Amino acid sequence: MASYFSDKFGMGLVTAGTIASCFGSTNLFARALGGMLSDSLWATRLKMRGRLLVLMASLFLEGLLLVIFSRMDTPAAAVLALLLFSLFVQASEGAVYGIVPYVVPDSTGAVTGVVGAGGSAGAVLWGFVFLFSGSGFSDSDCFLVIGLAVVALSLLTPLIFLKGGHAALCGRNPLGGPLSREGDGRGAPDTPAFRIR
Repeated sequence: MASYFSDKFGMGLVTAGTIASCFGSTNLFARALGGMLSDSLWATRLKMRGRLLVLMASLFLEGLLLVIFSRMDTPAAAVLALLLFSLFVQASEGAVYGIVPYVVPDSTGAVTGVVGAGGSAGAVLWGFVFLFSGSGFSDSDCFLVIGLAVVALSLLTPLIFLKGGHAALCGRNPLGGPLSREGDGRGAPDTPAFRIR
């Protein structure tokens, strides 16, 4: 990120590095913000559907803001877009971890580990997009491609169905049968009220 600001806007490496560090600084509060928003919609009648909608919205805005960042031609506009993009990256992470305990309630630790490893692997894989930089693609174009991919992938969130919970766009259990009292997702994941018979 620092080299992007240095190359595109002619900044010194110290200034560019300081700006790039702002990306990670939003992690101090934005990840918790995504989790809290997920929790607040869980507390409404939306339940799991609310958590999934928070995830979809934060991913969509993350991708959209990366697209916007990739098109910025002034340093001030690029920094603003970067900060907003970072805010939604971290909020998306918090929203993901709001869903983790409901994936396999008896194996929350394992699911958390897989999610964390998947996030790291994803960061590495997105980095491969920059291998095309310089061969007809600028760094800005690489950010554009990644942003468009995130927007497209965010639209797959309604296809997430959790056993005993709700899908993002429907209030019924899509995995078979009506929701019973024990499968309505009202209990915490480790309580009998959450388990399906």
